[in-house]
Amino acid sequence: MITDDFNNQESYQTLPCSTAIVCNTYSSTISAVSDSLFTNIPIISIPGIQYIPQENSTVLIIPTDREVVCSGCIIQNNSSLLPGELSLSSSGGANIKLCNDGSIILNGSIISSNGIFTPLKKEESL
Repeated sequence: MITDDFNNQESYQTLPCSTAIVCNTYSSTISAVSDSLFTNIPIISIPGIQYIPQENSTVLIIPTDREVVCSGCIIQNNSSLLPGELSLSSSGGANIKLCNDGSIILNGSIISSNGIFTPLKKEESL
């Protein structure tokens, strides 16, 4: 079933939550496919964080009382995170990790909670 714009009152109210694969991205919406093609799906996030899922990533599609939304990507690999930590990464390889001890790891370099900067050593390059 191909659906053009699931965000109309007649179609979204009967949809279950589902995962889908992103097939197109736009400035604030995506298209994704599972058993159906979902188009014009808004991306929601917590305040202060904006993102666009990568094509081919798995996302969660949730119907709400007003529309169908993409609530986020399914985490593929979080083995380096402890509970309460946060990692931001881009498809280009940039990475920021906020650690439980107050330190920040920025592309492999460490900034301690008291501001001491320890650069990434050449032999540890990412």
